[in-house]
Amino acid sequence: MAGVATNRRQAGKTTAHAAGPGGGPWTRQACRYLRAAPFPHVSTVLALCAAGFFGGVGFEAFERGFAAAGWALTGMASGWLAAAGLCQADACSRYREYRRVKAIFLRRGFCRRTLRVMSGSRCRRDAALLAAGEIGRRACASRYFRELGYRWRHLAPDAVASDPWRLFDRRFLHTTFVPGKGIGPHTRAGRVPFVASGLDAAVPKRQTVAEASSSPHSGCPRGVRRRGFSSVAASGPGEDRR
Repeated sequence: MAGVATNRRQAGKTTAHAAGPGGGPWTRQACRYLRAAPFPHVSTVLALCAAGFFGGVGFEAFERGFAAAGWALTGMASGWLAAAGLCQADACSRYREYRRVKAIFLRRGFCRRTLRVMSGSRCRRDAALLAAGEIGRRACASRYFRELGYRWRHLAPDAVASDPWRLFDRRFLHTTFVPGKGIGPHTRAGRVPFVASGLDAAVPKRQTVAEASSSPHSGCPRGVRRRGFSSVAASGPGEDRR
């Protein structure tokens, strides 16, 4: 229980510092929402700019009597608007995952297995880093992702990078936009481990916060030192990406 109280106090101090001296509850929630998924938010702004550009050009084409070009540009603007909506849906899903990861950290302490589940895409890593930062473990989480081979330039999800057609896969879309909800008959008894809906299954339930805090290396991940880098790389996204 002492470890849980320490984590919560540290999370409160870190959150208050990040929100600023005059930040209210709505301001803090907005800051967390933006910081949990910065890449989808930037993509949303770019998509809206593109939609406004094509919409304006299409309106001008209609005024000049070029109906075919106007309809084509209007369709392009509609596509960019749809892309902005998908980016915001992705951002909402990452914010939900940030809250789940933070709750796991507060309940069980810093857990590298949870980070391993969240390492599959840049957006999910950003959400995990924010959750780790609010309990004072952002540096350890960032070091763990670097040990797995991830760098700032790795933007695409691992599944899409290995097979671009996975972008249209039903299961990939479901786990991306509806995290925490399993699909199919095999998920009725519980969540599937080591996928987007497997955060709870990835946490060692027999390890308490007190046990994790008593370890001399509890502040930093130990997976790479214990199992070796090759064993992590064998599972997929742990390969050297340089």
